Formats: sequence, structure tokens, C-alpha cells
Amino acid sequence: MEPTDPLQAVTHGDPYPFYARLRAGPPLAYDASLKLWVASRAALLDEVFTHPAMRVRPAAEPVPAAIAGQPAGEVFARLVRMNDGAGHQPAKRVVEQVLAGVPAQDVEAATARIAAGLLPRAGDADALNRWMFDVPVRSVASLLGFGDAALASIAASTRAFVACLSHLSTAGQLAEAHAAAMALGDAVARLAQQEGGGVAAQLRAAAGAGQWDDTRAITANLVGLLSQTYEATAGLVGNSLVALSRDPAALEQAMHAPNGWLRTVRETARFDSPVQNTRRFAAEAVRIAGVDLPAGAPVLLVLAAANRDAQANPDPDVFDPQRAAPCLYSFSRGAHACPGQELACRIAAAALQALHAGAAWPHTGALRWSYRPSGNGRLPVFQ
Repeated sequence: MEPTDPLQAVTHGDPYPFYARLRAGPPLAYDASLKLWVASRAALLDEVFTHPAMRVRPAAEPVPAAIAGQPAGEVFARLVRMNDGAGHQPAKRVVEQVLAGVPAQDVEAATARIAAGLLPRAGDADALNRWMFDVPVRSVASLLGFGDAALASIAASTRAFVACLSHLSTAGQLAEAHAAAMALGDAVARLAQQEGGGVAAQLRAAAGAGQWDDTRAITANLVGLLSQTYEATAGLVGNSLVALSRDPAALEQAMHAPNGWLRTVRETARFDSPVQNTRRFAAEAVRIAGVDLPAGAPVLLVLAAANRDAQANPDPDVFDPQRAAPCLYSFSRGAHACPGQELACRIAAAALQALHAGAAWPHTGALRWSYRPSGNGRLPVFQ
């Protein structure tokens, strides 16, 4: 059945015809069932992302009510990507500076080593699903400076913490998430104080030089690097596998073209985004696309629809890894653009290359999948 709204579309087998109909409709349309304004055109997303009155969280609920006042909420409250205002830009600049300074060869080498050590057997779908999540988060943990002996524990704690970010979380998952938030916070805080070349220590040093001296915020954003990697990069790996299973010619290009794996991942991020939508909230009454929005109005930005807008990307429904400079909305844009976009793409590319080199590539004809329940993440579950 066709999806009936943009949240159902996230886990639909093919949501893109539905997204095309959204783009063909009003630029900003109200969905009464979701109680959300919906934006799907690239130009409108650009306007909303850069509008000073559109904020990343509702003013009345800066932290989700389910975790407010708890350890997971304390982390969430200090994440650079979840805050606006005077303190946001200095913190974001520090995070961007540190991540941009991580050598690409270090990212690729760490990921290749970890991916090779966790390779699933070809045809073992359950192992492939675990690998898809474990490799990215362990790779980031390694880059932060954690030793190999700590990687499994950090990945497990991150998995538990991420559960609190979903509206589908149970009471038991929320309790585990709060325990995980404390464990991760303690671990990254200790790591940041150690001398060495890891990203955690580099971020602490750069924060001091950049007049961002909030120790708890630095700790929270190190936890954030792990949590933001967990699902989004796993989705990037999984959706790339799906795309390549459907296009043998693209797999050949990935294997043999210059930067083939990285180009494939970047095009997958556009073609079948691991993050299908995000939200913004009007901090005051504002006029957007000819529509008067009251203060507090929520707007759902359908990133996956904007990626397939012909005004942003020619021939948008064609999967073309050789596409020159794809216009991406998957990692948001403007003040809250994800500073880890390049890191995520390089980790996903190195992981896929290791999977193929290790003779663990899934049998294309036998690959089957559904999608994990989610309101915004497109995460294949292989079967």
C-alpha cells in the first residue's frame, strides 16, 4: 500500500513516488493527522534551514519530555546540534574544526581494520545487521581514542543510549538509556583528559583555545559523536548495500572507479537518505512560503524528497555514483548542518570496501530486507 503521510513513508518499500506528489503540491502543506506543516521542495528547505526564526527544538520543550531531568536528557540538552542561541556557534566551530582535521587515511584505516575484524559470513543476515551498526560506532570510538578492548562496551552503551531518542522507546529502554548516558559520559570524560592524539583529547584542547569551556557540554558532544553515528551511518551502509544490490553496474564502478566506494556512498545519501526527515519550530510568528505560521508551529522538512528535487539535482531518480557534486539535504543544512557528514561518508565507504574485499558481500540475488520501525531513519533490516 502507498504511504498516507510522510512519517509512514520513511519505512515504505518505495516512498519516492509519494514524495514526488508532496513536491508537486503546495510548497508548505498542513497535515492535520500529524499536526505538522510539511515542506518537501529543496528551495523551501533552504529557506527554512536558514531562517532566523526557525529553531531546532520547540521553545516549550528544549529536551524531549520523556528524558528531561534524567541523565540522557542532560546529554541531549548540551548537544550542539540540539541548541540555538549565543552558545551554539562557538561550540559548533570547535566541533567542525576538530572533525575536519581528522586525516581521511586515519578514518579509512581504523574502519577497514575494525570492519575486517567483525566480518559476517556471506549469507548470514543477522550477522550482517549487527556488523552494519557495530562497525561505524566502533570506528568513531577508536578515533576518539578508545582502545580495542573498550570498543564492544562503548558500542553497547551507545546502542542503549540511542533508544531514548525515539518516540517508540519503552520505559525499560529509557531506563537503560539513562544508565548508558552515565557510563558513556564517564568514559569519554576520562578519555578527554588523557594525553594523546585521539579526537576526544583534541576536542578538549580545541575547546579551551576556542573559549568553549563548558566541560559538561564537551562531554555531551563527545557522546553525541557516538550516538549520531550509530543509526545514521548504519543506514548509510545498509542503503548503499540495497542500492548496489539493484545495480550491478554501480557495484563495478564502486570497485574500480577512482574513489568509487566514497562516490557510491555520497550518491546513496542523496538517492535513499538514511535520515528521511527532520523538524524545525517557529520561535515566533513567521511567514514562510506565503503561509503565516504562529509561534511554536512545527515544520517537518522531508530531506529525502528534497534530495530528489530536480531543481537541486538533475535526473534525480537516477542512481548515479559519478554524479558531480550531488546536492545533499540528508545531513541538514545551515546552522545545524551535521559536522560529521564527511566522517560518516568515509566510514561507510571504508566499511563497504572491507566487506567486499573480505568476500563477505551478500549474495545479490538472495538479499531481502524490510525497514526498522522509525519516524525518520531509513534503516534496512536484512533477512
